[in-house]
Amino acid sequence: MLHYGAMPPNNYPITLRELAYREAESTYNVAMHKHNCYQFYGLIGGDVDMHFGRHTVPLSPGQCIIVPPEVERGPTCSGKGPRYLIAMFEVHNFAIERMCGQMLPFTESMSQQVDHLIADLNEPDLGNARDYRMAVFLQVLIDLRRRMRAGRRTHQLPRLNAAARTEVVAQAENYMRANLHLPLSREQIASAVHFSAPHLARLFKASLDRTINQRLTELRLDHAKRLLLQSTYPITKIAGEVGFQSFSHFAKLFQQSVGMTPSDYRGGGGRRLVYR
Repeated sequence: MLHYGAMPPNNYPITLRELAYREAESTYNVAMHKHNCYQFYGLIGGDVDMHFGRHTVPLSPGQCIIVPPEVERGPTCSGKGPRYLIAMFEVHNFAIERMCGQMLPFTESMSQQVDHLIADLNEPDLGNARDYRMAVFLQVLIDLRRRMRAGRRTHQLPRLNAAARTEVVAQAENYMRANLHLPLSREQIASAVHFSAPHLARLFKASLDRTINQRLTELRLDHAKRLLLQSTYPITKIAGEVGFQSFSHFAKLFQQSVGMTPSDYRGGGGRRLVYR
């Protein structure tokens, strides 16, 4: 672990307070807590659910999340014990708001930068550690922001074989699953996998015979069914947790899809209730 304490920004757009690489067991469970600065949490290996605010974002290796100040958060292991890079930092002149609170996949260059940081943390101080680690971590943030911006433009291969189409659709679905609590648009989903919205829509239609929004609704309802059976959350909370702004809209779509109301689904343990 490297802990810097309070430092002047020295013309950097951020100030890195703490940087650490950690490994944990499968019993890893951090109580909900707050920080007065931004937190970067990058998963290198294992499985983690990041609980923050009222939401939960599942993280897989090669994914990260940025949590803003004064928001409660608490990571827990959801499978294999995690290996992760954590950074606490202040922002002075860096547009970061749109990057907060969602699962962000590592770029190739970002993966290399993370590897450099972990390697440097495991080495004796070779000199200028503070500046080196600040500069490399800033590059990680820049790579993330540039990827998000690049996603707004058409950035795609002219032709994709069946395997490549399946992989792109799977990546888009993974992004949707990790961000079901957000009011996702077609453009946001396409941006996450570096395709234009129309091109990604064609891939979904060809691969699944579904529109992007139809598949997103299916994923939302599938997650709602799991929460109805596995949690004690009120049904109105579940509707919001899976991304529905209107409870009546959620209830209507659930009835149409499942053939029963959410309360009947929960009461019957996922089976249709028979009244006598």
